[in-house]
Amino acid sequence: MIYFSKKLSITLIVFSSFIIAACTPIETTEKVPAQENRSSLSIEKYFPENLAVTSPFEFKTETKNRSLREYSNKTISKYAWSTVRIERLLKGSTPSICRFDPELFLKQSRNASCYGPAVSYVGHPDASFITDADGQLPSGDLGIWQETDQSNGQACSAAQLTAQMEGMRDRSLASLMGLSSMICVINSNSLALPSSSTLPITDEMNALGITDTTFNNVTLTHSTDLSGNDIYSYSMDFDYAPSGTHHSIIVNMEHSTESSTDGYSGFVTTQVNDTFSGGNCPDSNITRNNSLHYKRDSNNQIQTEVREAQFCGHNINGLDSENQVDSSEKFNGFNNGWGNNFAIFSANFNQLTLSGNYAYAWQAGPNDSNSRVFNIISDFSSNTGDAFYGYGDDIASSDGSITGFICNWAGPGNDHTLSNYVQHQTLEISAETGSVTASDSHITYAPTNSCNYDGLGSFSYDSNMTDSPNTDPGKEIKSDLLAVNDNNGDGLFDEISATGFSLP
Repeated sequence: MIYFSKKLSITLIVFSSFIIAACTPIETTEKVPAQENRSSLSIEKYFPENLAVTSPFEFKTETKNRSLREYSNKTISKYAWSTVRIERLLKGSTPSICRFDPELFLKQSRNASCYGPAVSYVGHPDASFITDADGQLPSGDLGIWQETDQSNGQACSAAQLTAQMEGMRDRSLASLMGLSSMICVINSNSLALPSSSTLPITDEMNALGITDTTFNNVTLTHSTDLSGNDIYSYSMDFDYAPSGTHHSIIVNMEHSTESSTDGYSGFVTTQVNDTFSGGNCPDSNITRNNSLHYKRDSNNQIQTEVREAQFCGHNINGLDSENQVDSSEKFNGFNNGWGNNFAIFSANFNQLTLSGNYAYAWQAGPNDSNSRVFNIISDFSSNTGDAFYGYGDDIASSDGSITGFICNWAGPGNDHTLSNYVQHQTLEISAETGSVTASDSHITYAPTNSCNYDGLGSFSYDSNMTDSPNTDPGKEIKSDLLAVNDNNGDGLFDEISATGFSLP
């Protein structure tokens, strides 16, 4: 998993160098004469050009603004679609183009329908008491349950990764679009990027008239480090109140470019006051904290790490000293730590093709014993990929690797001892439509501690999502999971690394 160096600036960051450089906050606040003409600078100088956060398997039908990441004249990756929207703001010169949609900050993640359904069962063999033998396994605990997601025809691993990333995707997009709208406003008001100073543009942002939105403080600061590398720091504090429901939102970004290369680096942090019902916090008030750290080298290779979680209470800064959302700051019944849905997405991929390595780990509650993890490798030159799903360490210590499988997470007599299995799908990507299908799958198992059932009892469960048990109690069930080993002790199962996967 990628870790990034600490940023000293407290303002919003724009991504623009391969190494993040420390800087001293600049306190000057007056508007200065034009000293840097934005149109004369390449975008990556002051903003992370062509950066977005999406599942590599998410596509849109699009006939305009196509890019290198398209598959036909109608299909474009969600990544490319997102970067086109951001670039439109960065190059905009009229106020009507400069608006963004704050509603994106409130998006929640979900599970694909093929993943972890609630499963009814009778006669469970691990039940200690007859009263526990019949019941229903809760949703979200059973991994890849069907090979294909019926709602969109995607391989379940691709569908679940895309569904899980929806909240993270939209919050990251909203943050990058909000920050790029600052550049649009600067340009449309014939201002200039600041040179060794801070440019306040709060009034100009309010003049956009974004519905239900009031900007409290918006600034852009430029400085240079001792090596002469440029650092642009963005800060945006605003209130969004649709239908009278108030959300305080703070976005900060710091973007740095290395003067001798085309690389850039930086981070974006986002804090959103929101509500969430049914979780672990004492009431519905939560703060959604999100951090995006990134690096790009001169070969368009991107390394990113995105973290987000719901912290209990409002106005909670959930960042650690490295400006990442702090996975160790857990809600314990008294503090304002994270109480729900911590997720970490790390990736190392080519910015133009999206080929690369991806790891996504998430954990529903702070007291869970393990995280749930995807390890995925994609090769869009051959339109193939491999997706592995299993369980990992507690999110506070997880490096994004799968450490085994648990077949009976929440059923009677459940045992969280990890077995040396993972779920695996071999993926094929259609060059015409962008659809992702599974050419081979190892996903089936019995939801018991052993992952198998001997056929000697009365056990039956819902194997096909029909809301009632359908398996034959007298038939043996053997798991079809992929057996895995770590013979070289590198912390990554050999069967995963054999596909070329490298932990990002």
